[in-house]
Amino acid sequence: MCRLLALLLAVLGLVLLGALPAEAATKNAGIPDLTPYGGYLGNYLAPDGSRVYCIDSPLPWPSGSTSGPSAVDALVTTWGSSLSATELRKLNYVLLTYGQTDDPSQAAAVAAYVNAYTSGWARDLGAGYAAGAWYLNGNAGVTSVYDVIWADAEANATPTGSASVAIDMTQSTVTAASSPGDASGTLTLTGAVRADTGESSFPISANETIPIRGTPGDVVREYTVSASATFTAPTAAGSNLVLYTTGGQQRTVRGGAPGSIEFSAVAQTEVILLDFVPVITTAVESVSAEVGSALVDRVTVGLADGSRPWRNRADGTPVPIVAAGVLYGPLTQPPTLSEAVPPGAPVATTEALTVTGAGGYRTSGFVASEPGYYTWVWSIDAARQDTVGAASLPDGYLFVSQFGLDEETHLVSSPPRRLANTGSATFDAGAVGIALIGIGALVGISARAKRWA
Repeated sequence: MCRLLALLLAVLGLVLLGALPAEAATKNAGIPDLTPYGGYLGNYLAPDGSRVYCIDSPLPWPSGSTSGPSAVDALVTTWGSSLSATELRKLNYVLLTYGQTDDPSQAAAVAAYVNAYTSGWARDLGAGYAAGAWYLNGNAGVTSVYDVIWADAEANATPTGSASVAIDMTQSTVTAASSPGDASGTLTLTGAVRADTGESSFPISANETIPIRGTPGDVVREYTVSASATFTAPTAAGSNLVLYTTGGQQRTVRGGAPGSIEFSAVAQTEVILLDFVPVITTAVESVSAEVGSALVDRVTVGLADGSRPWRNRADGTPVPIVAAGVLYGPLTQPPTLSEAVPPGAPVATTEALTVTGAGGYRTSGFVASEPGYYTWVWSIDAARQDTVGAASLPDGYLFVSQFGLDEETHLVSSPPRRLANTGSATFDAGAVGIALIGIGALVGISARAKRWA
């Protein structure tokens, strides 16, 4: 009785001094005497109820007081080697997928897998299959489970993703795609924005085509558009673990959290030229006119064959181009068709038309005060544009129509002379009457003429 009392007092003293573990890990599912040196291989039950696996094989099993869980994204072995992110992901995948088991064979196979990367044999043999299989000591049943786990981890623990980006400025679109299909991402544009929102960076799904518009500076002649897509997809395991420590003894781990992978793609257009080539055809509204009439020219603006589209400014409005018209006249003879204006040709008026795209325009209408021939000559000169217009035309561009085109020429004549309503005018009419109807008619005409007078 005295000896029993002494023993109880001794135990109580050890507990008060902390010599006995208050919360120790205990063996759970596994196989005793499995390893080549007759050791236990399996999992342990941590104080929080999780099933954990040893990672420091040269040290004693974790029979001492065990700490609470601590999430880690790095792990250093007992010999000072850091596990790679890929190795951490594989361990996490296996521990999450197979680790929380009460099946002895599966638990032993998971323990062997953990030893493949963290044990003394992983140091001596090199991390990998053989280092883990050594602990199975040829046990066929556990080895078959180990092989299944190993193959699954190799195939699925470190998934890969792929992305692509394609820019089509002829359609004004960018297409971003990714695999796996449950990925989501962000697309960032340079030199362009999303057409519907004006954003240069925005979220995208795994396969999406987005309308875009270029945003070159107003005074540049060329630019490029680039697109960068970054996708993130969920995975079964991340590069993290949950760690438990037991002072002076083996640390233990369990699976951490699911993770994600990130992948990206970029694309860039070739240099996009911005200049376009406007041309003019014209026709007068009236070939014949009288002095005092307005001479109006109809101007049709188009694009030369092979020209790029009419350029827009950064605010989306078309670039204005100034077309200059010169009306030569009056000329005493019909103008002769020529490439150049004859020296000394008189200028009746000039007109500047601001055009903002292909289509029809009209001059304001010059009132001719002298009879003769009048002919229009039109030009578009890069040197006469503002900085935006000059940057939008080919360098040194000059378009000039021919002089003397039939469709560009008016003939202005004096109005016909009208006889005044006077006495002398009626006598002229009477004289005509003499010639036509004789003396008898003249008497009546003369009488009426007197009454008008």
